[in-house]
Amino acid sequence: MNALSEKNVEDVLRTRWSGKNYSERVWANTEKLGKKLEQVMADALHRGADVKKMAQEVAPYLRQGYGLKSAERLIQTELNYVQNQAALASIRDAGFKYFRFIAVLDARTTLICREHDGGVFSVDDGVGQHMPPLHVRCRSTIAASFGEGKDSRKGTRMARDVTTGKSIRVPAWMKYEDWKTVFVNKGITGEQWNSVVKHGIIKTEADLPTIVKGSAKLAGHQCIVAEEDKYDFGDGASVQSVRDVTTYIAPDGTRFVFPKDLDKQKQSMTPEKAIELWMRTPEEVRIRSCGEIRFVDYYNPLDSYWLQQPGYKNAGFTYSYATGGDKITFYQYVGHSDDYVIDTYCHETGHYIDVKLGSNGKRYCELQDWQDAMKKDFVSSGKKSPDKYGEASPMEDFAVSVANFELKRAEFEKDFPERTKLLKKIFKKQGASS
Repeated sequence: MNALSEKNVEDVLRTRWSGKNYSERVWANTEKLGKKLEQVMADALHRGADVKKMAQEVAPYLRQGYGLKSAERLIQTELNYVQNQAALASIRDAGFKYFRFIAVLDARTTLICREHDGGVFSVDDGVGQHMPPLHVRCRSTIAASFGEGKDSRKGTRMARDVTTGKSIRVPAWMKYEDWKTVFVNKGITGEQWNSVVKHGIIKTEADLPTIVKGSAKLAGHQCIVAEEDKYDFGDGASVQSVRDVTTYIAPDGTRFVFPKDLDKQKQSMTPEKAIELWMRTPEEVRIRSCGEIRFVDYYNPLDSYWLQQPGYKNAGFTYSYATGGDKITFYQYVGHSDDYVIDTYCHETGHYIDVKLGSNGKRYCELQDWQDAMKKDFVSSGKKSPDKYGEASPMEDFAVSVANFELKRAEFEKDFPERTKLLKKIFKKQGASS
């Protein structure tokens, strides 16, 4: 109550819904009850009165046969009305034409409020139609909206963990049926839900049952299997390849994209093996990854460019096994080594981290901290990089260092103590916000 505009609340108290009129329709009581309700509502505004205490004041005014519980229901419904009407007035004052309906994400929520949750409605909609309260003891609230599909997908909302009973935070745009699927029925993980929403696989909560039915166990992990048409493998420069694909979404939300017409004579990786190896990759790498991994049956068209770069020539570069960025792409290859795939997952995620941590148009590896670390480590160990490929360029050194830091930490820390210090800070800092 205290968070609402006092003027807006008092204006609401003077309307014919509240007090006398509402009590007559729902409770068929006297004018005295209406006046008493107005009084206790005003007290609640100024003093933040407890519902039970308010009910005790109102109960004597109810007709015979209605006791304290009835008074509590009346008070709770009245309070919900006053709060939402005051909020609506503020929304109108701010110039918004729409409001978003917000139901409580727990097992007690009624069917009608579940169905309304996340819905966007006109500020002109009347109470009981789309504006809460929709029923006695309604707990739903409203918030300003720019219109259907126009609100930001940032922020969180409160929900109930049905296992522990504690409050948790979920994405602000997660609707009731989404919450139920993820946290009650546990049909998919929260990370998988985020992934399918982000990529448009779920457009409405009605799609959720289809998504859950389309899940399958791959390598012992429950994954979502989704069909997608006209996926663009183009890199914006050299490759323009649009193909139909099957996307497999791992429990951590990472998407694995395989063309439906994949030539298995040129690419031997399977979805099961790709996901198995991914889930064996250190978690602190996985949570920092770009979120999408693709397997194709052709060589990297940019290999000719890299072959001309002196650093890569000296490092023995012949062709790309994989490349990283906002997506990880594995190119034509038959006979993958499990350990090398995991190493590559770490390496390509290293490239992604390198770009994300950069500033002023430079990668992190080009900034002073990493440059100084490379120099100091060379002085102490005599080694330019953890392996020959890392000597090709600072960005390859960073990616190789991330892989070795994760998979061979003791050996890496011994030879590259300065890089180790930086990577520990990077992973600790990123982990705190992940």
